[in-house]
Order: sequence, then C-alpha cells, then structure tokens
Amino acid sequence: VLKVQHQTNHQSNKEVQDQLQALMKNVQSQLNNSTASAKSGVRTLAEQQARGSAIQSYLNDKWKEEEKEANQAARMGREAREKQRKARRDALQKRREQMIGGFGVRP
Repeated sequence: VLKVQHQTNHQSNKEVQDQLQALMKNVQSQLNNSTASAKSGVRTLAEQQARGSAIQSYLNDKWKEEEKEANQAARMGREAREKQRKARRDALQKRREQMIGGFGVRP
C-alpha cells in the first residue's frame, strides 16, 4: 500500500511539475508577446513623432516661403506706388513750371 501511495505521489508530482512547466511556458510566451507589442508600440510612436516633426518642419518652411513672397509683393507694390507718386509729382511740377513760364514769371 505504501509503495502504491509513493508511486501515486510520484505520478502526481510529475503531473504538477508538467502543469507548472506548461504554465511557465505560457507565461513566458505571453510576456514575450507583450514585450514585442510594447516595443512595436514604442517604435510606432517614435515613427509618428518623426513624421509629425517632419510635417511641422515642412509647414514652417512653407510658411516662411509664403511670408517671404508676401513681403516681396508688398515691397514691389510699395515701390510701384512710390514710382506713381513721383511720376505724378514730376508731371504736376512740369505743368506748374509751364504755366508759370507761360506768364513770364519765374518759379
């Protein structure tokens, strides 16, 4: 009876060990999966941040370009208005000189 009990204990110990080993393998596998998933998540986040950074940089460059063009257009507009003003002033001055000269009076 003792021998049978010892054999039964040995068998159940072996079964418990096998179950424990299977459980440990399962836990290790789940841990590996979640580690890989976490690494993938970190990599994805880093990629998104890099993409966001690149987009931000592109938009900043575009903004500067647009601003530069707008300033250039404004400057050209100012220069054109100044030329028109000068041309009107010169024409007015010429007319004034002609009118005054026509009456024999010096400006």
